Amino acid sequence: MTQLYAQTGKDSTQCYTQEELQRIADRVVYANECDTLLSTCEQQLRLKDSANVALSHSNTALKTVIIVKDDMLELKEQIISGKTNEISGLRDAIKKEKRKKTWLKVGWATTSVVLTGVLTYFIIN
Repeated sequence: MTQLYAQTGKDSTQCYTQEELQRIADRVVYANECDTLLSTCEQQLRLKDSANVALSHSNTALKTVIIVKDDMLELKEQIISGKTNEISGLRDAIKKEKRKKTWLKVGWATTSVVLTGVLTYFIIN
């Protein structure tokens, strides 16, 4: 069996067999793979965190839009209620004016009949 040398420190030398060197090399490759996978996972976590922050901002903006729309809807309902009250008031005013007009016509007709009767009475007498 042939012994191979590997330098482990500045001033010491240790001997390894071919199998030991192969196991060391295999562990180095495995360690590099694990390091690469760890870096990939860390990058994915950073991207996921960025996506979560963006989603949170989007949700906040959406909630703000909903609040503003609800406020606008409430204002529209208040305007409609005010206009409904205004229309109702105007209808009542029209009814009152129609009654006044009717009573005015009745009054004039009564006055005309009375004056015609009085004039007729004086003419006949």
